[in-house]
Amino acid sequence: MLVVGILQIILFFKIWGMTNDVRALKKKFTLSPASLSTSEVFKESYKGNPELPNFLFDAVYKDMEAVWNNRAESVYDQQTQCWVENDEAFMAKRIQAVKDHYKELYARVNIPFPAVFDAISSAGDFGKAFGK
Repeated sequence: MLVVGILQIILFFKIWGMTNDVRALKKKFTLSPASLSTSEVFKESYKGNPELPNFLFDAVYKDMEAVWNNRAESVYDQQTQCWVENDEAFMAKRIQAVKDHYKELYARVNIPFPAVFDAISSAGDFGKAFGK
């Protein structure tokens, strides 16, 4: 009986270790918007990944959502090198910067930029477009 109990404990830890291995493999082989770098986009484009438009869409959404979520906070402006309150003009600049970055990525991998994001020019537009 003692031997069976010890074997069950050993089996438990073996399975637990394999679960962590599966998580590591899943993380390695799946693309997520959070880990989407320019080189990843090109690599997936060259591989012909059919999910690339979805990942790019999610990445644009996450970046614009970050601008939306930070609309009531003060932020550090790199140009003036001081903390400023988020006003609508500053938010529009940040939205435009996100759009410019992703428009270039979309163009370089020959995927049309989504019209829903092209129509967004302020944080308020993002809120209206996505029901925030």
